[in-house]
Order: sequence, then C-alpha cells, then structure tokens
Amino acid sequence: GVLECPFHGWRFDPQGRNKGVPLNPDARCETLGAAALPTREIGDLIWVYTEAGASPPEPIVPAALTDPGLSRTYVERDWACHWTRAMENMLDSPHLPFVHRQTIGRIYRRRMTPQSRMDITWEDTDFGGRTQAALDGKESGGYLEFFRPNMMALHIPIPGRRMAIHALVIPAETGRTRLIVVGARDFARLRVLEPLFAWMNGRIADEDQAVVESSGPSECPPALSERSVGTDRATLQFRRYYYETLRTSGAA
Repeated sequence: GVLECPFHGWRFDPQGRNKGVPLNPDARCETLGAAALPTREIGDLIWVYTEAGASPPEPIVPAALTDPGLSRTYVERDWACHWTRAMENMLDSPHLPFVHRQTIGRIYRRRMTPQSRMDITWEDTDFGGRTQAALDGKESGGYLEFFRPNMMALHIPIPGRRMAIHALVIPAETGRTRLIVVGARDFARLRVLEPLFAWMNGRIADEDQAVVESSGPSECPPALSERSVGTDRATLQFRRYYYETLRTSGAA
C-alpha cells in the first residue's frame, strides 16, 4: 500500500504521508511528505489530475478504451520534442498522404490529383473537438476526436467493424514526450496477432517521429504567428486552446 523511491527508499502512502526514511531513525516523517494527486486506473492506463488540492472532475475517456468487446494493443515511444508539437501532429490530416503514404494515408494518396482540395471541419465537443477531412468533396468516413488536454482518437472506417487508434501525448522531462498509442478493434482478436497490430501501430508512430522532432520552434507557436491555410484548421484550434487555456493557467 505504499510507493517506495528507488533512489533512497523513502516510502509514501496514498495520501502522500511519509512512512519511513531508511538510515534516518530520527527523521521527522510528518514533515517529509509528498503532494498526493488524484488518480484513476481506466483502460489499463493511469490518469492523473495535476492540480494539487483540487476537487477533480472524472476523466472523459474514449469508449473504445474500456469496451469489453474490443481488443486493445499498447505501444510506447519516446520522442525528443515538446509535447505540443506531438499533439498538434496527431490532429493534422493533410500530412497523411505524405508522411503516411504507405499506411493510413494511402487512400488519400491514391485519390489525390494536382488540383485536389481538402476541406477540414471542426466541431467543438464537451471533451474537446471533432475534426473530419473531405478530399474533393468526398469524406472517407473516418474522423478524429481531440480529448482535452492531450489525447487523440482516430476512428478508422471499416464496413461492419470497429477500429480506432488513440494517441496519448504525455509531457516528460524538458524537451521529451512519452507517446502511448492504443489500438482498439472488434476483429482479429486472437492473442497471437497482438505483435502484428503492435508493429503496425508502432510503424505509424515512427513515420511521424522525424517530422515532429525536427519542427521548430520546439514549442508550438501561437495560432496567428505563422502563415496558415484552410487545412490547418484543426491544429490551429489546438494552438488556441493551448495558449488561451493551458499556458495561461500554468498547467502546460
């Protein structure tokens, strides 16, 4: 029922109270506590509310992360970037036929012509937003959902099936981001197939890595600080949210 620090063995209970300092029998443990943050375990992930002392709302979690009728595959990556660069990349549709031309962008790549037009829609939701791309007036049936502050769900259209890829973008130390990719599906559920789906999801993430890590400036810039076009609509929505809500509150 305690957490133990692997460096010096200090122990803390779920309320943050210090339960022991090895090699220091005279230590005043009551003064050596840690900040306890509200957590939930949902969908095999730990959700942390980082405002100490606050009364937290329950996290809004995509249904595919908890649906018992779906199989889930988890992949982790560490990227050398600010988390905002990774997050805006996850909401960006026009890069798919270029960065992901052999994977999830293949359908766009086949249909594109030099005169093609992509239209991006954005709809605010209680949890963040929903965005969809139409190429030359035709929607693929897939769509993206943004779950504030740092999660994306890509719903992939497969007739008669359910499949979604989730990206959780987690700030680590300065200049580094932990990416957790969770694929969920209601088909091909044999355990022996898990390595295949893990490889596929990892391949998609690896296609993005070089582009994201080389983007400058390191932190995504304000929405109006760069020249943008219509297909930037979803990423601009994220940038506004980040600068108007997260960054000003100190939660970034």
